[in-house]
Amino acid sequence: MGHLGARRIPVPGTRFEIRWVSETGSTNDDLLVEAERGAPEGLALAADVQTAGRGRLGRRWESPRGASLLISVLLRPGVHVSHGFALVAASALAMRGAVREVCEVEVDVKWPNDLVVRASRGGGWRKLGGILAESVTADERLDALVVGTGVNCNWQGFVPDELADVAISLDALCGGEVDRELLAVTYLTELERLLIRAAQTDLGEVTKSWKEASVTIGRDVVVDLGAGRSIRGVAEDVDDLGRLRVRSDDGVLHEVAVGDVVHLR
Repeated sequence: MGHLGARRIPVPGTRFEIRWVSETGSTNDDLLVEAERGAPEGLALAADVQTAGRGRLGRRWESPRGASLLISVLLRPGVHVSHGFALVAASALAMRGAVREVCEVEVDVKWPNDLVVRASRGGGWRKLGGILAESVTADERLDALVVGTGVNCNWQGFVPDELADVAISLDALCGGEVDRELLAVTYLTELERLLIRAAQTDLGEVTKSWKEASVTIGRDVVVDLGAGRSIRGVAEDVDDLGRLRVRSDDGVLHEVAVGDVVHLR
């Protein structure tokens, strides 16, 4: 992969192998390059720090060295692009299960791509991590899907002041340092289980499970659409394409593909 000194970590009983590096620009960018070069499904890249990490809408994703699990996975599903959301949902559910198993912490999902936990004081949710998926398509099929996940793990009780009311780290929740390698292996083991299950049934079952874990569906929300536009109403559902269905206060049903959600109390 062009990363000297990468540690290879097999994930027994799965299609996955992790290559863990000290530093890179972006694990997603690296795997997209490898996908274009023909790399096989199951390649995962983790890094102690990213110098050009990205979130949704081109936002920077920053984390101190060794403080977070930063991991991207290459899938080659070969399915129609309309199934992309279900595969991303599987990744979110897999990390949810991994955090529960390793840290005994309950994680929920917030549309479109956040992993959140309920705050112990003051109510509401705090962001634990996020997911960014990027694809390579051919003839409306997903030739490659790179799913990058960042989870706050070992912030040693420190969260930047500007994030104190919105973010949280696993070590603050479980009272000690989190083994990031164990979390990564457990995540990929769970992802393998979910992908096998989806192949035996259908990806719609994965989407259904994701919706059951959602803290957005059924809530009063404001959706920021950008450019000064927003929708206020009730988040009624998420469709199979991952679009949030919001019924605004005037009774109109909106299907939102891209936006930022604020939960109203």
